[in-house]
Amino acid sequence: MSSRTETLATETQAIECLLKRLKADSRLLKKPGFIAYASSAGAIYAASEDEVITEKTIPTPTTAYALEKLSQERLIHSFQAETENVTALIARISTLYGVGQSFKKAQGLLSHIARCLIRRHPVQIYVPYDTMRDYIFADDAAIAMVKVLRSPRELPNFLIKIIASERPATIAEIISIFKRLERRAPLIVTSANKLGRLYTRRVQFRSTVVPELTVPKKSLFIGVAQMMAAERTAFARAKSNKIF
Repeated sequence: MSSRTETLATETQAIECLLKRLKADSRLLKKPGFIAYASSAGAIYAASEDEVITEKTIPTPTTAYALEKLSQERLIHSFQAETENVTALIARISTLYGVGQSFKKAQGLLSHIARCLIRRHPVQIYVPYDTMRDYIFADDAAIAMVKVLRSPRELPNFLIKIIASERPATIAEIISIFKRLERRAPLIVTSANKLGRLYTRRVQFRSTVVPELTVPKKSLFIGVAQMMAAERTAFARAKSNKIF
């Protein structure tokens, strides 16, 4: 969310390059195909005052990251409009979590809490405990995107859909889940952060596009348990490698 402008520009240039290469391949464009683009619901609707955010909610970006995501969505839309055999899905995904999130990125509250708990480090949190977010397991989000594109219902060639668990949770509820799983509470350190002011305190998503699509979604408790197990295994492996 706090990516630098030059980093975001490089990502957009990479997308432009890919789309140009696709356009240049006349044989490929004669075949029907799909493009699924993972965008960010949390960033795009960051300043929305809607009680429940749907695809009808007007985007309210507050960061360069969100503006760049909207720019990248427009690139996909333009490509689709010029390519009649292509169906494009813009998946505005809520907050992702799951197994194997990169250590090199300063993101992912759930991964951060899990790793701090295992290593007995304090957890830094920059927002109030009643801050509400919609967390969806990465595998569930991927399955939902594929199911939309494979829907038996005839879809428009360009589609924007919110992909979310639609079961928001507060920071306090998340901490409670970790406490139940580990039988000890994480050590929390709270402090102010400028990014905390850029996002609404309470976020609730509901998709009204292809509403009949049903995808099994892990409960937050089960998803966090799986993530903790994977993080514990990764930690033990890294510790073993250091020893030997």
